[in-house]
Amino acid sequence: MPTSLKFTAKSLAVCFSFFILPFAARLMDAQTLPSQVNILVVQGEGAINHVRQSAKDPIILVEDEHHTPIAGATVLFSLPTEGTTGRFGNGDKLMVVTTDAQGHATATGLKVNEYPGKLVIHVGVTYRGLSARTDITEFDEGPPVAQKAGGGGGGGGGHKKLIAILVIVGGAAAAGAAYYLTHKSGNSSTSTVVTPPPAAIGLTPGSPTITGPH
Repeated sequence: MPTSLKFTAKSLAVCFSFFILPFAARLMDAQTLPSQVNILVVQGEGAINHVRQSAKDPIILVEDEHHTPIAGATVLFSLPTEGTTGRFGNGDKLMVVTTDAQGHATATGLKVNEYPGKLVIHVGVTYRGLSARTDITEFDEGPPVAQKAGGGGGGGGGHKKLIAILVIVGGAAAAGAAYYLTHKSGNSSTSTVVTPPPAAIGLTPGSPTITGPH
């Protein structure tokens, strides 16, 4: 083969490796990126649990707009901080997992507390700037238990941990967290408005002037 022809073939190979292949890869990646993420509940919705026992682990499936499973999506599962609630297998009310090759994510080791009622599990998903969230509702059955003052879940330190997790998982978790923080109990949520006390009424020495709130 002539030297000039060898040089030309080598040049084409270099050009293909450094310019054409990367461009084609970027083009294919752009074509395969989903435009939305959808959450399908595989297990847990409507499940009946018994208080103080292991419960039905929530399982979800994350798909794109073409119903193709999405692997590598970040999923945040969160439980109410009080009332009818429980803990996941990590000993916490929050669990972050990644979808597998089939698009599934499971919050393993769920165990409910002693308070019967409706258990709402909040789910937030993020993937390449896209986000979605949903709720999974289970029901815990057992003898009624008088709740202690301050609720039955106790989660004061959980909020700091939640903020740390949000830094990792991003958008959908933030939306789910806002819901999580405003729905501490799986059954209801309340708001309290604190009104500052009025200024004290007093007497000004000297002239007989009475001062008070305006």
